[in-house]
Amino acid sequence: MFPLEAALEAAGIETTLPDWNLRIRTPALQRDLDTLNITCDPQPAPDFSSVAEMLGAVYVLEASRMGARVMLARLAEHPDSEAMNATAYLRHGFGKRFWPSFLTVLETHPAAQGDLAGVVKGAQTAFAMFETALTRMDNVVLGSIRGGNSSSYSPMPG
Repeated sequence: MFPLEAALEAAGIETTLPDWNLRIRTPALQRDLDTLNITCDPQPAPDFSSVAEMLGAVYVLEASRMGARVMLARLAEHPDSEAMNATAYLRHGFGKRFWPSFLTVLETHPAAQGDLAGVVKGAQTAFAMFETALTRMDNVVLGSIRGGNSSSYSPMPG
C-alpha cells in the first residue's frame, strides 16, 4: 500500500482524481500497524507511465474497500481486542461514495477509454503488489501457527 499510493502521488494522480487526498489510506494503515506493533518492509514502488495505468491501480485500491466491509463483518463475528483496535484501514472512507465517484471517472476519462490495455496493466500491477504482500503475511501467520519464530520477520502489508 505504501509504495503504491506514493507512486500514484508521484505520477500526479491528484490531477485526475481531485479528491485523492481524501482517498489515501497509507496513514490509516500506518496507525493500524503501530497499534499492532508491526513494522513493514514495503515493496519497491511501481512506475506508472500513463494516466490509464494509474486509473487501473486506483481501481484495485478502491475496489478493495468493498472487501474491507466483509473483513470487518468477519472480525465482528470473532472479535479479538487487539485486532478490533486496528481497523482504521478497513474503516477508511466508510460512508463516502468513493467507489461510485471513481467509476464515473474511470468510465468517462479519455485516457482510460483510449488505453484499456494501460488500465489493465495498472490493475495487474496493483493486484500483484497485494498478492505479494498477502503471501508474505500468510507465511508469517503460518509460521507462528506452526511454532516458527516470526518475530524477526517484518511483514510487508504495503
